[in-house]
Amino acid sequence: MDRSAPERNDPSALRWLIEHELRAAREQAGHTQSAAARVLDCAHAKINYLEQGKNQQRPDEVVRLLRSYGADPVDVDRLSSLASAADRGTWWAPFADVVPDWLRTFVGLEGLASASFAYEPLLLHGLLQTRAYATALLADALRVRVVDVERVVALRLARQQRLHDPVRPLHYEAVIEETILDPSSAAPR
Repeated sequence: MDRSAPERNDPSALRWLIEHELRAAREQAGHTQSAAARVLDCAHAKINYLEQGKNQQRPDEVVRLLRSYGADPVDVDRLSSLASAADRGTWWAPFADVVPDWLRTFVGLEGLASASFAYEPLLLHGLLQTRAYATALLADALRVRVVDVERVVALRLARQQRLHDPVRPLHYEAVIEETILDPSSAAPR
């Protein structure tokens, strides 16, 4: 395996995936959070936090819960593996101060994805933007402070590296409007 490519596993995205699958497995089994708490010999609140991704889901706890729910052993192994990977640092940690909360899970899930599709009617998607385009776009943006523009641009360029990852490249398809490529084509004739 080529270790030069950054690891794209993201703790917040992994916790999000695990929380959803834990809750779904519990509900499918017909168990309450109180019953799940008895399995781990913990407070009801802990189960609630595990299912909201507020607490780190430990692999051994994930295994015990899923087995008590009668989950498929393949799912138990998969989620246990995800839980063990969820305690690693995120690839975008150097940009954490400029990544808004609403974007963190998305960027994390993008790092886990094998494919992505985007439809952008007005702008080039961040994965297609050049440094100059992104800088010009963000220069007067209300959501990005002027002092943070270069770091946000650097984050976009770092996200693009996934497209060229030698081990797990992101299969990316985008549909863009012609006016994005040639603004003069939008002019009335």
